[in-house]
Amino acid sequence: MLFSPERHEPLRADAWDEARAREAIEAIVRDTEARFTPEGLWPMHPGDASNPDPQYLLYWGASGVIWALHHLRDRAANRAAMGRPADAGFAAYLMGDTGIRLLEHRLQPSAAIADELARLCGGHLDDPTLELMWGTPGTLLAALFMHERTGELLLAAGETTWQAGPLNKGANLCHGTGGNGYAFLKLHRRFGDEAWLDRARAFAMHGIAQTEADLAAHGHRRYSLWTGDPGFAIYLWDCIEGTDRFPTLDCFF
Repeated sequence: MLFSPERHEPLRADAWDEARAREAIEAIVRDTEARFTPEGLWPMHPGDASNPDPQYLLYWGASGVIWALHHLRDRAANRAAMGRPADAGFAAYLMGDTGIRLLEHRLQPSAAIADELARLCGGHLDDPTLELMWGTPGTLLAALFMHERTGELLLAAGETTWQAGPLNKGANLCHGTGGNGYAFLKLHRRFGDEAWLDRARAFAMHGIAQTEADLAAHGHRRYSLWTGDPGFAIYLWDCIEGTDRFPTLDCFF
């Protein structure tokens, strides 16, 4: 099992607490709504960009924040309740070959492409970057799409993600605890084992503490779908419901 220990931190021992998860969602939503201004949109977090000018992107700008708020509203949660070298063999889902090959398989399915996807997903288990964008949690999603060929890889990838512990880059979806936690929610749906839901909820409780610590350190939340608190709030709601609809990947409308 290979990972970079300096990118992770010990999992807190907090027991799953649905009431606290609901309170965290409401706090994130209320604060996000309150901090909006027509001129500046939302303040940029220093962990996202040093330039304080408003951002509009789905990834870390206003488009993503608005999407997250509407998604939470639609689910009755709103108010209610590292650089990489260019490498043809690089397997990352969002930033490497796996996503490209998966699209190719959708457009022109073939056994050869399926075999290549299995090779990419299996060969990515030892990548030390255990986060959705670059590492095993992302290729786990691809493996789920190709589960008839790669089912045996899923549990190994999930176990590696669990043993590594929460990422120390915050609770966010792209590089943090929430994104990795979605891997456990996916495995819970795929195999029906409640242990994976328990692990997802353990990461949720840890992530709540991470968001609270970040708020205390910076004086405001991280207003971003992929790198901030609104996206993490969606993860909390999925932990409450036991669902696994990853924002803008599994659902959009």
